[in-house]
Amino acid sequence: PLECEPELFFVNPKPVFKHTAVHKKALLVLAAVIFDLQPSHGLAFVVLAGLEESYTAAMKLLLRHGNVSKDLAGSFLGEPLSVCPLIRFSFFDSLLLLNTGVVSSLRTAFSSLGVPQDLRKLDRLLWAMANVWWRKHRSLSTSRANSVDGALKKLPDKNGGTELTGLDLCQYLSGPEVLYQLLFSTAMLHRRVWGGSASLTEEEWIQLNRGIESQGEADVPKHVQSKIYADVTAQRIPE
Repeated sequence: PLECEPELFFVNPKPVFKHTAVHKKALLVLAAVIFDLQPSHGLAFVVLAGLEESYTAAMKLLLRHGNVSKDLAGSFLGEPLSVCPLIRFSFFDSLLLLNTGVVSSLRTAFSSLGVPQDLRKLDRLLWAMANVWWRKHRSLSTSRANSVDGALKKLPDKNGGTELTGLDLCQYLSGPEVLYQLLFSTAMLHRRVWGGSASLTEEEWIQLNRGIESQGEADVPKHVQSKIYADVTAQRIPE
């Protein structure tokens, strides 16, 4: 069913070492070295050393304080390993994606992660991000509908560009699948524009996106795509 949402569950191992707080800084340095050699082993070390209780928390800790390779982290989170979906969804849920748009959400996500060169890995990351973004904004929309005065105070725009953001964008999309396809198409456009290849015109890019709405029966409105194109071509997204 189209309305089903992923329910993720993973049993974490119990820590082997206890009372390690006094050595946390040194253990974190060691965990970062292990992560850069083998990411899954680095996460396991963080949990087994008692620095964090879950693989998800371990990933966040290493990204915040471990000085690990962002490229390696992005590549690992795009893997099809059984533990990766849970970490992906939780990681994106921790980001400030509320009231972002397509381009600004990509900027937010990939300021912390490197962009995988493997398109299959990038595909998995963007699918998770689209679902988290959609869930956050659907919850916001419900909150506004149920508020006493019928509308909550508008959140500050995190974009700074021309694209539509937050619920202004959400109203033009039928679901997370469409957002996911827009995210992927925008990422590919960015590579084309800033990667040294011959660029696509706005009309060519919009033509490539035909039929991504309503299971191939409709298009995302042109003015929505035009604003995305303008933002992508105006400023490079850090990778």
